[in-house]
Amino acid sequence: MILQHKQNSLLPNRNLIKRYLNKNSIYIKEYYGNSWQDRIRSWIFRKRYSLVLKLISKYNREIKYCLDVGCGSMFIAHSIIKKFNADYVGIDIISSTELGKYARLIELSTGKRVNVIKATAEYLPFRNKVFDAALSLDVLEHLYRPQAAINEMNRVTGDNLIISLPLENTFQRIARFPIILSEGTFKDPTPEYHYVGIYKSYQEIWEKLLRKHIIKTEYAPFGMIETLNFYAIHLLDTSWNEY
Repeated sequence: MILQHKQNSLLPNRNLIKRYLNKNSIYIKEYYGNSWQDRIRSWIFRKRYSLVLKLISKYNREIKYCLDVGCGSMFIAHSIIKKFNADYVGIDIISSTELGKYARLIELSTGKRVNVIKATAEYLPFRNKVFDAALSLDVLEHLYRPQAAINEMNRVTGDNLIISLPLENTFQRIARFPIILSEGTFKDPTPEYHYVGIYKSYQEIWEKLLRKHIIKTEYAPFGMIETLNFYAIHLLDTSWNEY
């Protein structure tokens, strides 16, 4: 039975998520937690989701078939399905059991079947230009071969290629510091798993991989000025053929 919720809700229903996920799940903490730290994180993540939807809507390209590369919990599938009635496919390297669990949550939340596949961003098991849209939200910085992933996403996408990346600027580090202290540590783990490949910063990925393909950029959570934000969300042109 589908749990009732507001149709304009950005994320799946809180009670549904808590019913099917372990209470210690990081996704509950990041998107539905009650502490002030969790509420700040949730606001930032929701703003990022809103801007992804805004970019798709603003450029008004019809979406029937959407790929989410590095889908994780795939919570954004809730909005994609509700807003565009699109068929959704998620890929990730996490276990098929975990992917299946999150897919079930989205199906209960939306009433629509979703497909999930265990695969890597660098080798997507799909035909050329089969998707109307591809999303990859905070994934490239974790890959050793981000260029291969960009090429693959471009190969399988006919339109609407959206890439989100953490800016890792001074403002972000300062803003994160009170949260780090409140969690009982002086050590910020983020740099250890961000930008692990040949590109060591957002600036390098922007300059060497993305800049010449960007149609529009939005910044989250505050917008306008890059240096006062945590995330950059780019809509890319998919007409180039480097794959």
